[in-house]
Amino acid sequence: MKLMHLKRGTAAVLMALCAHAFLPAQAQAQEKSWDTIRIATEGAFPPFNLTRQDGTLDGYDVDLSNALCERMKAKCTIIAQPWDGIIPALNAGKYDAIVAAMSANPERAKVVSFTTPYAAGGLTFITSKDNSLADVPYVDTLIRLDDAKDADSLKDALAELNTVFAGKVAGLQASTIATEFFHAYLPDVEIREYKGNEAELDLAAGRVDLIMASLMYLSDLVKQEGKENLVLFGPRFGGGLLGQGAAIAVRQEDDALREKLDAALEELKADGTVKEISMKWFGFDVTP
Repeated sequence: MKLMHLKRGTAAVLMALCAHAFLPAQAQAQEKSWDTIRIATEGAFPPFNLTRQDGTLDGYDVDLSNALCERMKAKCTIIAQPWDGIIPALNAGKYDAIVAAMSANPERAKVVSFTTPYAAGGLTFITSKDNSLADVPYVDTLIRLDDAKDADSLKDALAELNTVFAGKVAGLQASTIATEFFHAYLPDVEIREYKGNEAELDLAAGRVDLIMASLMYLSDLVKQEGKENLVLFGPRFGGGLLGQGAAIAVRQEDDALREKLDAALEELKADGTVKEISMKWFGFDVTP
């Protein structure tokens, strides 16, 4: 009889273990305490994220990640991941979160969950000073794609861009919201897509005429040594398919992790830590 009970008990334990193994990912994710978190960044998008000569990762995203992990009392590992595979690798379980200047836009929200934004500034353009586009003034007023109040400004800005971009070539990083913007709003403009920041080399060589990217990235780029021939131009866009700002991406089933990150983010915004990190890397506050 005891043997029978033992067998039943063993069978019950095995069944429970098997059942747990086949629990939906969402149920298992909710059981995690998230004391250990693996974070991915690109490592090639300064000043948000960059790789030093010794191979170490640095930048706004890295400092923010470290501040978040300290606030959450979590042990974190930060790894570099090429941009074009960064979301698939997240959903494949290679890491738990992406902190890589990723704009939280509706298309990406179909496959990942986003925290509240941790940086905001919109997207704009750069060209070389010897290009005719340099005559187009930079306008530091955000035009929102999803705001009815900006509808007339958006219409006028797009009409002007379609005119001045005629015969020009835009160099854009592939799989970014900048490419989505051109496909949606400037479909007649010729574009060349790059895996990384190679468009900057082609801009310097005159093989492309302009680049569209984050204001925070471009405003830093034009200040760098050897980039004195680059200049900001044109309007600044945000909202809609461009998203509401840079946010942290996690797997859709990892609600507990997203909530934990959101809570820590709000604390870092409130106590000025995000502003402090912003000033270090950008020279101005990018707190949303």
